[in-house]
Amino acid sequence: MPDRRDRVSLVADVGGTNTRVALAEGRALREMSVRKFRNSEFEDLESLLLRFEDDVGLVCDAAAVAIAGPVHDGRGTLTNLDWSVEPETLSSVTGAQTVSVLNDLQAQAHALQTIPHVHLAPVIEVDPEETCSRRLVVGIGTGFNSALAIPNGPALMATP
Repeated sequence: MPDRRDRVSLVADVGGTNTRVALAEGRALREMSVRKFRNSEFEDLESLLLRFEDDVGLVCDAAAVAIAGPVHDGRGTLTNLDWSVEPETLSSVTGAQTVSVLNDLQAQAHALQTIPHVHLAPVIEVDPEETCSRRLVVGIGTGFNSALAIPNGPALMATP
């Protein structure tokens, strides 16, 4: 398996109305690969990803798919759309060896560690150097959701 810094990953944000898909190399997004699709134009996520593949090519080692809906045992169902998202199906469509499906706000909570403090809008001011504080992510899109980010040593736990 390639070094994580060299690994190409498919990243997707699947909302109730739109889906955004891109390829990332390590932590760097391939800007030219970013695409936005209207979900109503597709039968399921798999057909949307096939369109993405036709558009930009799809060679990836891993896939991380954040969905607007509950995720249980790695499988998700969108709240406002009749789509199910399963790692095995995503793996067969993308060729990714590693696939993670998570709730969209849970994904944003995980991303907090990588976002510079100046780009955050805190409700309660805390010391930006404080790494032990819990953080809440709230999102309003097609629906409403939240996730709690809890520091756990050098890692972060994010509750959906």
